[in-house]
Amino acid sequence: EKMLSLLKAQNIKATFFVTGETALQESEMLKRITEAGHDIGIYENRRAYKAVYEDTDHYLAALTDTFGKIARVTGETPILFHAEEDAGGRMGEISADLLENLKEYGFVPYEWEPGL
Repeated sequence: EKMLSLLKAQNIKATFFVTGETALQESEMLKRITEAGHDIGIYENRRAYKAVYEDTDHYLAALTDTFGKIARVTGETPILFHAEEDAGGRMGEISADLLENLKEYGFVPYEWEPGL
């Protein structure tokens, strides 16, 4: 709530990356975020990295599951996903095949550098 108030006061739009678990647990907050004109991005389905990054099929399944949860809660269709650095998913380490599959699904990878 405090972040939303600060963003509104400064007339700033933001993207909030959430997990599928968060989408379900904090559905009312996600609705408020999208109603305020902010975007929601996908931050995997949950923080079970070994399962998520096991192979391309698991990774795509986790993203599409999270996509569905966010879309059901907010009515919006997120296309951005965060490539998790400490789980070995950094974009420079994601295979070209996986990136191509993600593009076919309509996902746009997004990565940020901490501290920048």
